[in-house]
Amino acid sequence: HYRESLRLDPRLLDSHIDLGSLLFDKGDLAEAKSHFQSASNIDPKLAQPHNFLGKVFMAEGNMTQAVMEFEEALRLHPDFPEAEENLRIAKQSENTISPSP
Repeated sequence: HYRESLRLDPRLLDSHIDLGSLLFDKGDLAEAKSHFQSASNIDPKLAQPHNFLGKVFMAEGNMTQAVMEFEEALRLHPDFPEAEENLRIAKQSENTISPSP
């Protein structure tokens, strides 16, 4: 359904976000990231894709990039409780991860 919609019109913002969410839930982080990046490119002022990108980076273990995405989501939409919580978790994880010897 979403793929067909995007084939017909690749600029459908909601389809990118919805498909990205489904793919994220299935563990397909690379393709989910691609759809969230597309959504962000379509509407750079929308906070939601940055929150989702942060979640993907967090799942990949890239806390530095996750923090940057959550901070951008909050810059765009300061009253975004989910992004605030995700930022807190990412920063906490970033501080507890130590490099391997």
